[in-house]
Amino acid sequence: WYYSSMKVSVLPDRINMGNMHHKEMKMQTMNHSMHNKEISVTTLTGPRNKKADHHFELVAQKKQVKLSSGKTMEAWTFNGITPGPALRVKQGDIIEVVLKNKDIEDGVTIHWHGYNVPNAEDGVAGVTQDSVLPGGTHVYRFQAKQVGTYWYHSHQQSAKQVIKGLFGSLIVEPKENAQPNTKDITVLSHAWQLSDNGSLTPTYGLKDTLDRQTIRTGTLVRLRIINAQNYPQSFQLSGVPFQVAAIDGNNIQSPTLIKNQKLLIAGGGRYDVLFTMPKTPVRLSSQSDAGVTPG
Repeated sequence: WYYSSMKVSVLPDRINMGNMHHKEMKMQTMNHSMHNKEISVTTLTGPRNKKADHHFELVAQKKQVKLSSGKTMEAWTFNGITPGPALRVKQGDIIEVVLKNKDIEDGVTIHWHGYNVPNAEDGVAGVTQDSVLPGGTHVYRFQAKQVGTYWYHSHQQSAKQVIKGLFGSLIVEPKENAQPNTKDITVLSHAWQLSDNGSLTPTYGLKDTLDRQTIRTGTLVRLRIINAQNYPQSFQLSGVPFQVAAIDGNNIQSPTLIKNQKLLIAGGGRYDVLFTMPKTPVRLSSQSDAGVTPG
Protein backbone atom coordinates (compact mmCIF):
# COMPACT_ATOMS: atom_id res chain seq x y z
CA TRP A 1 0.00 0.00 0.00
CA TYR A 2 2.77 2.41 0.98
CA TYR A 3 4.73 1.71 -2.22
CA SER A 4 1.65 2.18 -4.43
CA SER A 5 0.77 5.45 -2.69
CA MET A 6 4.34 6.65 -3.04
CA LYS A 7 4.29 6.00 -6.79
CA VAL A 8 1.03 7.93 -7.21
CA SER A 9 2.45 10.93 -5.36
CA VAL A 10 5.71 11.14 -7.37
CA LEU A 11 5.92 14.10 -9.74
CA PRO A 12 6.86 13.44 -13.39
CA ASP A 13 10.54 13.69 -14.35
CA ARG A 14 9.80 16.52 -16.81
CA ILE A 15 7.02 19.12 -16.95
CA ASN A 16 6.18 21.13 -20.06
CA MET A 17 6.29 24.68 -18.73
CA GLY A 18 3.95 25.78 -21.54
CA ASN A 19 1.34 23.15 -20.75
CA MET A 20 -1.97 24.59 -19.51
CA HIS A 21 -2.54 21.60 -17.19
CA HIS A 22 0.66 22.47 -15.34
CA LYS A 23 -0.55 26.08 -14.92
CA GLU A 24 -3.89 24.85 -13.57
CA MET A 25 -2.10 22.52 -11.14
CA LYS A 26 0.09 25.39 -9.95
CA MET A 27 -2.95 27.65 -9.44
CA GLN A 28 -4.80 24.93 -7.49
CA THR A 29 -1.75 24.52 -5.24
CA MET A 30 -1.65 28.28 -4.58
CA ASN A 31 -5.38 28.39 -3.80
CA HIS A 32 -5.02 25.40 -1.48
CA SER A 33 -2.20 27.11 0.42
CA MET A 34 -4.17 30.35 0.71
CA HIS A 35 -7.27 28.64 2.13
CA ASN A 36 -5.43 26.46 4.67
CA LYS A 37 -4.76 28.52 7.74
CA GLU A 38 -1.82 27.48 9.89
CA ILE A 39 -2.68 26.42 13.44
CA SER A 40 -0.22 26.63 16.32
CA VAL A 41 0.27 23.42 18.33
CA THR A 42 -0.10 25.47 21.51
CA THR A 43 -3.77 26.14 20.66
CA LEU A 44 -4.61 22.40 20.53
CA THR A 45 -5.23 22.19 24.27
CA GLY A 46 -7.46 20.25 26.61
CA PRO A 47 -10.49 21.83 28.32
CA ARG A 48 -9.33 25.11 29.91
CA ASN A 49 -12.55 26.51 31.34
CA LYS A 50 -14.11 23.43 32.93
CA LYS A 51 -13.52 22.74 36.61
CA ALA A 52 -10.96 19.99 37.17
CA ASP A 53 -12.08 16.82 38.93
CA HIS A 54 -8.50 16.13 40.00
CA HIS A 55 -5.64 18.56 40.60
CA PHE A 56 -2.10 17.22 40.91
CA GLU A 57 1.15 19.09 41.46
CA LEU A 58 4.40 17.42 40.41
CA VAL A 59 7.71 19.03 41.39
CA ALA A 60 10.77 17.72 39.56
CA GLN A 61 13.75 17.71 41.92
CA LYS A 62 16.97 15.87 42.73
CA LYS A 63 17.04 13.72 45.85
CA GLN A 64 19.04 10.90 47.40
CA VAL A 65 16.95 7.71 47.45
CA LYS A 66 17.57 4.22 48.80
CA LEU A 67 16.82 0.85 47.24
CA SER A 68 15.48 -1.98 49.41
CA SER A 69 18.99 -3.52 49.46
CA GLY A 70 20.34 -0.36 51.10
CA LYS A 71 22.11 0.99 48.01
CA THR A 72 21.73 4.76 47.60
CA MET A 73 21.87 7.07 44.62
CA GLU A 74 20.99 10.57 43.49
CA ALA A 75 17.70 10.28 41.64
CA TRP A 76 15.57 12.76 39.74
CA THR A 77 12.16 12.61 41.36
CA PHE A 78 8.64 13.97 41.30
CA ASN A 79 7.72 15.36 44.73
CA GLY A 80 10.82 13.80 46.26
CA ILE A 81 9.81 10.21 45.46
CA THR A 82 10.45 7.80 42.63
CA PRO A 83 8.49 6.35 41.05
CA GLY A 84 6.46 9.55 41.19
CA PRO A 85 2.98 9.80 42.72
CA ALA A 86 0.43 7.35 41.32
CA LEU A 87 -2.21 9.34 39.44
CA ARG A 88 -5.49 7.39 39.74
CA VAL A 89 -8.66 8.84 38.22
CA LYS A 90 -12.02 7.82 36.74
CA GLN A 91 -13.00 7.75 33.09
CA GLY A 92 -14.43 11.09 32.02
CA ASP A 93 -12.65 13.10 34.74
CA ILE A 94 -11.00 16.41 33.89
CA ILE A 95 -7.35 16.19 34.97
CA GLU A 96 -5.16 19.16 35.81
CA VAL A 97 -1.45 18.58 36.45
CA VAL A 98 0.85 21.45 37.42
CA LEU A 99 4.48 20.65 36.65
CA LYS A 100 7.20 22.61 38.45
CA ASN A 101 10.94 22.24 37.97
CA LYS A 102 13.01 22.85 41.08
CA ASP A 103 16.54 21.95 39.98
CA ILE A 104 16.71 19.72 36.87
CA GLU A 105 19.05 21.78 34.67
CA ASP A 106 18.16 20.09 31.37
CA GLY A 107 14.50 20.99 31.79
CA VAL A 108 11.52 18.63 32.14
CA THR A 109 8.12 17.88 30.64
CA ILE A 110 5.40 15.28 31.27
CA HIS A 111 4.49 12.88 28.48
CA TRP A 112 1.45 10.61 28.98
CA HIS A 113 2.82 7.37 27.54
CA GLY A 114 0.27 5.63 25.33
CA TYR A 115 -2.53 8.02 26.30
CA ASN A 116 -4.49 10.09 23.78
CA VAL A 117 -4.42 13.75 24.79
CA PRO A 118 -4.73 16.99 22.78
CA ASN A 119 -1.48 17.81 21.01
CA ALA A 120 -0.47 20.69 23.27
CA GLU A 121 -0.81 18.44 26.35
CA ASP A 122 1.48 15.67 25.02
CA GLY A 123 4.66 16.88 26.73
CA VAL A 124 7.23 16.30 23.96
CA ALA A 125 9.95 18.94 24.33
CA GLY A 126 10.72 20.80 21.12
CA VAL A 127 7.58 19.50 19.41
CA THR A 128 4.47 20.24 21.48
CA GLN A 129 6.04 22.57 24.07
CA ASP A 130 9.31 23.98 25.37
CA SER A 131 10.90 22.12 28.25
CA VAL A 132 10.26 23.56 31.70
CA LEU A 133 13.53 24.98 33.04
CA PRO A 134 14.42 25.36 36.75
CA GLY A 135 11.98 27.77 38.38
CA GLY A 136 9.45 27.27 35.57
CA THR A 137 5.89 25.92 35.60
CA HIS A 138 3.63 24.28 33.03
CA VAL A 139 -0.02 23.24 33.35
CA TYR A 140 -1.46 20.16 31.60
CA ARG A 141 -5.21 19.69 31.24
CA PHE A 142 -7.07 16.84 29.56
CA GLN A 143 -10.10 14.61 29.91
CA ALA A 144 -9.41 10.98 30.85
CA LYS A 145 -11.36 9.27 28.08
CA GLN A 146 -9.46 5.95 27.92
CA VAL A 147 -9.71 3.35 30.67
CA GLY A 148 -6.61 1.34 31.53
CA THR A 149 -3.01 1.19 32.72
CA TYR A 150 -0.67 3.93 31.51
CA TRP A 151 2.34 5.85 32.78
CA TYR A 152 3.89 9.29 32.60
CA HIS A 153 7.50 10.42 32.27
CA SER A 154 9.62 13.40 31.35
CA HIS A 155 10.27 13.67 27.62
CA GLN A 156 13.26 16.03 27.60
CA GLN A 157 16.03 13.50 26.87
CA SER A 158 13.53 10.86 27.94
CA ALA A 159 15.86 7.85 28.01
CA LYS A 160 18.22 9.58 30.45
CA GLN A 161 15.48 11.15 32.58
CA VAL A 162 13.45 7.96 32.96
CA ILE A 163 16.54 6.03 34.08
CA LYS A 164 17.17 8.80 36.64
CA GLY A 165 13.62 8.44 38.03
CA LEU A 166 11.26 10.96 36.39
CA PHE A 167 8.30 8.63 35.85
CA GLY A 168 5.14 7.36 37.52
CA SER A 169 1.86 5.51 36.87
CA LEU A 170 -1.39 6.82 35.39
CA ILE A 171 -4.36 4.56 36.13
CA VAL A 172 -7.78 5.36 34.66
CA GLU A 173 -10.59 3.29 36.19
CA PRO A 174 -14.05 2.84 34.64
CA LYS A 175 -16.79 5.09 36.03
CA GLU A 176 -18.49 2.07 37.54
CA ASN A 177 -16.20 -0.41 39.31
CA ALA A 178 -16.40 -3.46 37.04
CA GLN A 179 -14.58 -5.76 39.50
CA PRO A 180 -15.28 -4.79 43.13
CA ASN A 181 -13.28 -6.37 45.97
CA THR A 182 -10.22 -6.72 43.74
CA LYS A 183 -6.67 -6.33 45.05
CA ASP A 184 -5.21 -3.83 42.57
CA ILE A 185 -1.38 -3.78 42.43
CA THR A 186 0.69 -1.59 40.12
CA VAL A 187 4.13 -3.02 39.29
CA LEU A 188 6.51 -0.43 37.83
CA SER A 189 9.47 -2.39 36.48
CA HIS A 190 12.57 -0.25 36.11
CA ALA A 191 16.38 -0.38 35.87
CA TRP A 192 18.59 2.06 37.79
CA GLN A 193 22.10 3.12 36.82
CA LEU A 194 23.99 3.17 40.11
CA SER A 195 27.51 3.63 38.70
CA ASP A 196 29.29 5.31 35.81
CA ASN A 197 30.22 2.02 34.12
CA GLY A 198 26.79 1.73 32.49
CA SER A 199 25.62 -1.32 34.46
CA LEU A 200 21.95 -1.35 35.49
CA THR A 201 20.12 -2.68 38.55
CA PRO A 202 16.60 -3.99 37.72
CA THR A 203 13.87 -3.32 40.28
CA TYR A 204 10.15 -3.13 40.87
CA GLY A 205 9.90 0.49 41.96
CA LEU A 206 12.74 0.80 44.50
CA LYS A 207 12.69 -2.92 45.36
CA ASP A 208 15.84 -4.70 44.21
CA THR A 209 15.22 -7.52 46.69
CA LEU A 210 12.25 -9.89 46.95
CA ASP A 211 9.09 -7.91 47.78
CA ARG A 212 6.60 -9.95 49.82
CA GLN A 213 2.89 -9.18 50.15
CA THR A 214 0.20 -11.05 52.07
CA ILE A 215 -3.08 -11.55 50.19
CA ARG A 216 -6.09 -13.47 51.47
CA THR A 217 -6.85 -16.78 49.70
CA GLY A 218 -9.65 -16.42 47.14
CA THR A 219 -9.00 -12.71 46.49
CA LEU A 220 -9.16 -11.57 42.88
CA VAL A 221 -5.84 -9.83 42.05
CA ARG A 222 -5.12 -7.44 39.20
CA LEU A 223 -1.43 -6.87 38.48
CA ARG A 224 -0.85 -3.75 36.39
CA ILE A 225 2.59 -4.48 34.96
CA ILE A 226 4.36 -1.44 33.47
CA ASN A 227 7.71 -1.96 31.75
CA ALA A 228 9.46 1.35 32.42
CA GLN A 229 12.74 0.01 31.05
CA ASN A 230 14.09 0.77 27.59
CA TYR A 231 14.39 -2.97 26.98
CA PRO A 232 11.78 -5.66 26.27
CA GLN A 233 11.23 -7.80 29.35
CA SER A 234 10.12 -11.38 29.83
CA PHE A 235 7.73 -11.66 32.80
CA GLN A 236 6.66 -14.90 34.45
CA LEU A 237 3.87 -15.40 36.99
CA SER A 238 4.46 -18.69 38.80
CA GLY A 239 2.16 -20.68 41.05
CA VAL A 240 -1.25 -19.83 39.59
CA PRO A 241 -3.19 -19.80 36.29
CA PHE A 242 -3.94 -16.27 35.10
CA GLN A 243 -5.59 -14.19 32.39
CA VAL A 244 -4.12 -11.33 30.38
CA ALA A 245 -7.03 -8.90 30.76
CA ALA A 246 -5.55 -5.93 28.85
CA ILE A 247 -2.53 -4.96 26.76
CA ASP A 248 -1.40 -1.33 26.57
CA GLY A 249 -4.73 -0.17 28.01
CA ASN A 250 -6.85 -2.20 25.56
CA ASN A 251 -9.10 -4.87 27.06
CA ILE A 252 -8.79 -8.43 25.72
CA GLN A 253 -12.06 -9.99 24.58
CA SER A 254 -12.80 -13.23 26.47
CA PRO A 255 -9.26 -13.90 27.77
CA THR A 256 -8.41 -17.53 28.45
CA LEU A 257 -6.51 -18.98 31.40
CA ILE A 258 -2.74 -19.26 30.96
CA LYS A 259 -0.24 -21.13 33.10
CA ASN A 260 3.55 -21.46 33.04
CA GLN A 261 3.88 -19.10 30.09
CA LYS A 262 6.21 -16.11 29.87
CA LEU A 263 4.92 -12.70 28.78
CA LEU A 264 7.20 -10.59 26.59
CA ILE A 265 6.44 -6.90 27.19
CA ALA A 266 8.06 -4.23 25.04
CA GLY A 267 9.83 -1.24 26.53
CA GLY A 268 7.09 1.15 27.73
CA GLY A 269 4.42 -1.56 27.36
CA ARG A 270 1.75 -2.53 29.87
CA TYR A 271 -0.07 -5.79 30.65
CA ASP A 272 -2.99 -6.21 33.07
CA VAL A 273 -2.96 -9.71 34.56
CA LEU A 274 -5.83 -11.23 36.59
CA PHE A 275 -5.69 -14.23 38.91
CA THR A 276 -7.40 -15.61 42.02
CA MET A 277 -5.06 -15.94 44.98
CA PRO A 278 -4.51 -19.63 45.82
CA LYS A 279 -3.52 -21.11 49.17
CA THR A 280 0.08 -21.41 47.98
CA PRO A 281 2.61 -18.66 47.16
CA VAL A 282 2.58 -16.81 43.84
CA ARG A 283 5.64 -15.09 42.39
CA LEU A 284 6.14 -12.52 39.63
CA SER A 285 9.66 -12.25 38.22
CA SER A 286 11.19 -10.79 35.07
CA GLN A 287 14.32 -10.70 33.00
CA SER A 288 15.74 -8.28 30.45
CA ASP A 289 19.12 -7.11 29.14
CA ALA A 290 19.40 -5.17 32.42
CA GLY A 291 19.29 -8.42 34.41
CA VAL A 292 16.85 -10.41 36.54
CA THR A 293 14.36 -8.74 38.88
CA PRO A 294 14.04 -10.75 42.13
CA GLY A 295 10.23 -10.43 42.22
